[in-house]
Amino acid sequence: MARSIEAQLSALRSVLRVAPVEMDSLALAGGGPRTRRAIDDAAAAVAQALALGADAALFARGSEPAMTTLCARIADGLAAVARRALDRACAGGLVVTGAQTARAVCDALGIAGIDLVGEIEPGVPLGRTGGAQLDIVARAGTFGDRLSLVRALAAFERQAS
Repeated sequence: MARSIEAQLSALRSVLRVAPVEMDSLALAGGGPRTRRAIDDAAAAVAQALALGADAALFARGSEPAMTTLCARIADGLAAVARRALDRACAGGLVVTGAQTARAVCDALGIAGIDLVGEIEPGVPLGRTGGAQLDIVARAGTFGDRLSLVRALAAFERQAS
């Protein structure tokens, strides 16, 4: 995972109502019962956080070679977690980092388009999905400074009020 992402996740975890849900990239990419169990467990953790009124930060961690080599499978696994979690609990916003992950999550959630609502910071758009009525930030994985994810979370709160 890139250092900038590590710093952004660290800043995001410092926000008290954010529940981190960490997944092992190899468990996501491996397939079979281990992958299904990892997806089910993570979806339950995300749904529980959302149901309790917290925000959830779902992310995969692993070695850089594994993350690069297995990127498509990891993205599909994260998308499966998002779909299952949102089947169980409501969310008002979604931040997705990485183009491949964003595409997989949008496909899994049936999001066909995103309307631009604003810009959180240069190069970080805030959008709204048509059918799902979710606020969404889809951005490059290595983009932004240490507080980019925190600002995305604050943008969702401003949109809600």
